[in-house]
Amino acid sequence: MGTTEREELLAEIERLRAENERLKAQIEGELIRRIAQLNALHRVNAAANSSLNLDEMLRLTVHTVNEVMRTDACSVYLFEPGDRLVLRATVGLNPEAVGKYSIRLGAGITGLAAAQGRPIAVRDAWGDPRFMVAPGLGEEPYNSMLSVPIILFAGNGTKLVGVLNLMTRQPRDFTPDELNFLETVAGQLAIAIEHARLYSHTDQKLQEKVAQLSTLQQVFHLMTSTLDIGQVLKVIVDQAVALTGCDAAAIFQLDPDSELLTIVAAHGLPENLTRTWRARPGETAPGLVVRTGLPLVIPDTAELVGRRVVPLGEITDFRAVFCIPLATHGQTFGALGIYCRDRHDFGPDEVMFLSTFADQAAVALTNARLYSEAQRNLAAKSAMLAEMHHRVKNNLQNVAALLSLQYRRSRTEEARRVLKESLGRIEAIAAVHDLLSAGQAECTTLQRVAHQIADLVLSHLVPPQLRVEFGVDGDEIRLPARAATVFALVLNELLNNAIDHGRPAEGPLRVKITGQYSEEEVRVIVADNGPGFPPDFDVDRDGGLGLRIVRTLVEQDLGGRLRFGTGGGAVVTITFPPQ
Repeated sequence: MGTTEREELLAEIERLRAENERLKAQIEGELIRRIAQLNALHRVNAAANSSLNLDEMLRLTVHTVNEVMRTDACSVYLFEPGDRLVLRATVGLNPEAVGKYSIRLGAGITGLAAAQGRPIAVRDAWGDPRFMVAPGLGEEPYNSMLSVPIILFAGNGTKLVGVLNLMTRQPRDFTPDELNFLETVAGQLAIAIEHARLYSHTDQKLQEKVAQLSTLQQVFHLMTSTLDIGQVLKVIVDQAVALTGCDAAAIFQLDPDSELLTIVAAHGLPENLTRTWRARPGETAPGLVVRTGLPLVIPDTAELVGRRVVPLGEITDFRAVFCIPLATHGQTFGALGIYCRDRHDFGPDEVMFLSTFADQAAVALTNARLYSEAQRNLAAKSAMLAEMHHRVKNNLQNVAALLSLQYRRSRTEEARRVLKESLGRIEAIAAVHDLLSAGQAECTTLQRVAHQIADLVLSHLVPPQLRVEFGVDGDEIRLPARAATVFALVLNELLNNAIDHGRPAEGPLRVKITGQYSEEEVRVIVADNGPGFPPDFDVDRDGGLGLRIVRTLVEQDLGGRLRFGTGGGAVVTITFPPQ
């Protein structure tokens, strides 16, 4: 192959590569544009299907289309009887014209697009003879206009639904892609409008069902908005009367011990009746319902033949009765009774509705009863816990008093020292006990324990000539009751050790506690500014009883480790797992 042929081949390869890059960029651009269109169509479709309320759906749709298309105004006209296109939603035009302004089919650009069934785009609307100015509509600021007919395609042909209008302030030429996109949007919008219209024309019974369910949801929310048993009972009977339009309602509760029904809440019944009324299962309407576990519907007691069901014993002026059992977990615990002084036909729908209401009332009552029982149990346990705290505190005070008495009577310095240390330990335990029992909590913080013990030690055990400065910083570390008690004993011993052996040559004794928390371990550093520990300090060889007690408590009770060091004074580092 000659040089010329090789150069021609390389040039052809370069040309093909450039063409390939151009096609690739073109395809990528087309793909990005298509994805953007799909995203925009998804947004419009979501708005069009956001509600079955026609006006709300149209309002959301015009806002979304206007935003997606980056136009300045967007409106929807719906085709109504009389060959009129009525403005039903708009953004950018006068909102007061919605529902009031209309244009006949074939008139103006809007009516012409609807009549011809095809989009009409106009760059200069004011210069187009087809454009009709509508006074008060607010079209004056706009120049370009696009009208897209909203057409529903069905199996038996097409149906004009309305027109989608877009307007811009600056002159704009709408591209073929934009026209195709808006025709797709109009098709989706036609389906959504038809669905909303069908919903609005749904059979009255279905709308009543929807209204009932909505009411039931609101009533159930009202019943469960409180756990106070008295308020729940009142809400149930009040709402039972309001929902049915009857004259009275009552909740009957079965006492398992006496096997008697009593009225625990009522609306529209004499007060003396609610206090004194009693019945056994099987007696009167509510008693029969409790015994059988089945609802009882009596439109008119005067029409009963062969047997007589007394609505409420001596109260005989109620003619219509509806009673339904109140049950939870298959166990009937009472009944809900609804009473009318006139005949009342409880239809199947109303019976089903009231049965659902009764089921929800039973759930609300059960929750309120459980809450009330839990409150009583909590009060009893709180009283028992308070009594236990009182006894523990008295016992600790008695032990401390005995140690204090023995301390004052001891004659040797060694005995007084031992008793003083023991008294400090008892007072440390008592301090943590007070800290926990004050709020009857099961845990506290390391910082609170540290301050409590420091206040105790510094107020009782520091010699008058020694000035001590105490500080706590670092992370907040929570401790359960047992760990808090152990830490109080540890800190009591370390503070006593610092007071006895850590006094600096001059100035005050400074003791600082730093807490560090991580998911792996808790680290507590107790440091002072005294002379520190001697080199090669060994707690078994060089430490006293107090430090050995600290090591035992940390290792055995906290499952941790203890390290002694020196850094400008004595430094004790305690590490243990998070409690």
